[in-house]
Formats: sequence, C-alpha cells, structure tokens
Amino acid sequence: MIVLRELLRTPDTLLLRLMGRGHVLCDALADFADLPKTGWEQPLVTLMLARVGNELARMTGDASLRKDLQMRYAQLKEQDDNRIRAAEARGEARGEAYASREALRQVIRARGWGLDPTREALIAQTEDVSRLQEWIARATTQDTIEAVFTS
Repeated sequence: MIVLRELLRTPDTLLLRLMGRGHVLCDALADFADLPKTGWEQPLVTLMLARVGNELARMTGDASLRKDLQMRYAQLKEQDDNRIRAAEARGEARGEAYASREALRQVIRARGWGLDPTREALIAQTEDVSRLQEWIARATTQDTIEAVFTS
C-alpha cells in the first residue's frame, strides 16, 4: 500500500502524487508547473485537467484549498490551450508546405517537364512556403525547368 501524502516531493514520485487528493494533488500540480515546458510530461496536461476538474467537482469544505486548485486548474488550462494552439500551427504550416509542394509538382508535370532526383529531393525537403510559392510562379512563366530553380 502506498500512502501518497507520505511520498517525498521529487520528480520520481510526481505521477503517483498527481493521483492524490487535496493538498497532495495541489502540491503535485505546483511541482508539475515547475517542470520544463518541453519535458515528456507535458502531454499529460490534458489528462490532469480532467483529474483536477473531477477533484473540484466533488470537493467540499476547505475554501483555500479549493481556491488554490481552481487557480492551478486555470493555469493548466492555459498551458494546455497554448500547447494545442502551437501543435495546430505546426500542423497547418506542414499542411501548407505539403500542398505547395504538390502544386509545384503538378505545374511541372502540366508543363511536360520531368523531375530529376536532385530537384525532387529539393522540393521534398523545402518547408519554406514562400520559396515554394515563388517556384510555382516561376514554373508557370519560365520556359525551362532550370529557370524555375535558378535564383
């Protein structure tokens, strides 16, 4: 049997302490907030939001603890929202780059030009959407594929 309130406040016990209630949970949330924002634990924020929400819903008495948990809940919510927005932005950027690469390949094929492995690799590795858009514009106006990729 593990008594959560008797565990030392160390990173090694954090996951167990996050299963606690009351002050144990509140202290564990404070310790979690101090972790680097790029640590492996960060995807757990969404799960902890549900955990803290459930704890708040059944909590009675001890108004200061409830207030502290509500504050921690708000902090976790903001952190999770920021993490989700950042992930969405990365996904949108990757999607835009993918679509631009595909559009460039389609224009090149429509012009009857072939893509050698070197140019295909260049297109595949390019994440800069503005550069891809520039190549698309050139592919629609230049006379040769060589002119498309010339600076």
